[in-house]
Amino acid sequence: MRSPCSVISVAIVYPSVAFVLLTATPSLQAQEEAGPPTWAADATASLERELVGEYGTGQRERLRRGMEQVVAFWRAADGDRSVFESFVR
Repeated sequence: MRSPCSVISVAIVYPSVAFVLLTATPSLQAQEEAGPPTWAADATASLERELVGEYGTGQRERLRRGMEQVVAFWRAADGDRSVFESFVR
């Protein structure tokens, strides 16, 4: 972890870098607080049925866990539902 003095030194020497870092942080926080997309539950349920049909019930838990992990990191900038479904398939 960096000391407050080193952060202040960077802000003084490189004010434009400090500005970018400070203004980028709220948007990143807003994305994390927004959570998964509204269509995520429907898409994962539909994909789970489809993929369990293709790979068998023995893979259900693996499929579910993998899709939950992908949804946890998915943001609107990554794409819409069709992009998500293509990515999972």
